Amino acid sequence: MRPVTLGPPPAEALAVLASGRMDDYPEKPVLRWLLGIFRNKCAYCESETDSPEREHYLPKGVGLWPEHEFDWQNLRLSCHGCNQIKEVMNGRSKDACRHPLDPCAAGFDPAIHLRAREVRGGMGLITLVGIDGAGKETVAPDGLDLNREVLASRRAERWRAYRDLRRQARELRAQLRARPALHGEARHARDLRQIAEALRKVRSDDGEFVGVFRLSRRR
Repeated sequence: MRPVTLGPPPAEALAVLASGRMDDYPEKPVLRWLLGIFRNKCAYCESETDSPEREHYLPKGVGLWPEHEFDWQNLRLSCHGCNQIKEVMNGRSKDACRHPLDPCAAGFDPAIHLRAREVRGGMGLITLVGIDGAGKETVAPDGLDLNREVLASRRAERWRAYRDLRRQARELRAQLRARPALHGEARHARDLRQIAEALRKVRSDDGEFVGVFRLSRRR
């Protein structure tokens, strides 16, 4: 999970919200805007999704917060899995509603609430654990089951690829330092630039699960 700033709504999306008919527009400009802000990733689990869903942080159901249905600051981009789990968390009353961590909250710092741990012998498996107000680890980071199997598997796949890129970069740098004048130096330097660019993309906000990887490097 990474902090996201919603910012002011673009005029096109604001007009749709003001109309009170977000789903009546075939091009769905609000969803397009959310895809850009959240980099085509779920706001909660950071997985890339081919079927993104517009989600309300404060649920709009009867007895909850229907007045925030068209509130710009209440909209999030969600994968289907997180959206379905969050519907269960919503309950049927404000008192029963359980709120997950909100990446759009002012001053949100995931390191205050979450820790990422690489499981030894787990082939890159990274689990998230929560942190309570006393700084102690809790079993569940929030109610969205961010360690569910499909997420854990995808995070492990991305983490292994990231580690492989770092290993390749170290090996190429070592070869360039040890044998800078040998034939093939230009090829090694080119390969190193390509790997560096791939690492930059993984580490950027566009990278899938980048928030989790940043947490794991902060330990």
